[in-house]
Parts: sequence; C-alpha cells; structure tokens
Amino acid sequence: MNLALDRVRSAFDRNFEERGEVGASVSLWRDGAEVLRLGRGFRDRAGSLPWTAETPVLVWSATKGPASACLLHLLEREGIPLTMDAREFWPELTAPATFAHILSHSAGLPVLDEKVDALDHPAVAEALARQEPAWIPGEKHGYHPRTFGYLLDELIRRIDGKSLGAYWRQHFADPLQLDFWMGLPPDRLDEVASMLAA
Repeated sequence: MNLALDRVRSAFDRNFEERGEVGASVSLWRDGAEVLRLGRGFRDRAGSLPWTAETPVLVWSATKGPASACLLHLLEREGIPLTMDAREFWPELTAPATFAHILSHSAGLPVLDEKVDALDHPAVAEALARQEPAWIPGEKHGYHPRTFGYLLDELIRRIDGKSLGAYWRQHFADPLQLDFWMGLPPDRLDEVASMLAA
C-alpha cells in the first residue's frame, strides 16, 4: 500500500513539474478511511494564493447527482411517483415531461432557445416553461448540461417551497456535515479556486 501511495505522490508532483499545473488536490480513500490527502500549488494564476488539500473547487456536472438525490428524496417523501407529469406542479411547463423524463435527460429541454441571464432564476424558469421540447419527452435522450439544475430547482421550489440549494443543505449537507454546496455563501467565495482556461 505504501508503495502505491508513493507512486501517487510522485505522479501528483510530476504534474506540476512537467505539465505546469497551477494548483490541484487529491484525496484517496480505502475501506472508509482517508489514506492520502495532497494539495499543492496556487488557486490563482498570479501564484499569490496557496492551494491546500482543503481548497474548495467547482465541480460542475458532478452536482447533478446530489441534485437528483434531492428531487428523488422529495418525491419519495411526498409519495409522488416518477411517472407523474411534472406539469401537475409546474402547469406553465409546455413539455409534457414526467419526473422520470426530467431526471433521465429525456425531457427534450437540453438547451435554452431564448437568451436569458443565467443568474436570473425566474427568467430561466419562465423560458424553460415556454419552450417547446426538442423531441417528444421520453422518446429520445440528450444530455441536459445547462438546464438540468434549473429544471430540478424549479420543481423542488414548487413542491417544497425551497430552492435546490436550501433543500440540499437541510436534508443532506448539514445532517451529514458535508462541505458541498449548491450556492456557496458569499462569505466563502474568496476560498474557492479560480477557474482558469487551459
């Protein structure tokens, strides 16, 4: 085991020496216990802010799993079947999509047809509601990279009255003491690593 961990350390170090990585971290677990934690470099291009093993980073699409867990948890708690038409709770939605269609990226709403401010939740939700699906929901599959979170967020708001981020904190993150956020508090924004183009 120690030899394998030494190889990981060596490969991690080589990324900085040979590839010019700015900053990165890695955590390896075995049988429920952390066996290696590394952090090196900087979290900004100027090299003024050190990157540690605790530096928070954006995880992009990896958020779709926890977001799905929130909607599934809510549906189970409320006794709402996956086969129910989402328009029962979101009547303005044009697409005749079930919860299963939305969760499986087969709702036909993979991108927005309208240009709206991504930070304006009501505007995005209204645009998604107006939009005709690109295919009949359930008949095709197409990854919903930019719309998935908005779809789940709006449904959770309509069923439970909370945002996706608030639901996540209440039912998962806080009880499990997870430092994983969907909507990072403003007072923690300075901790996050900068996103730098390759």
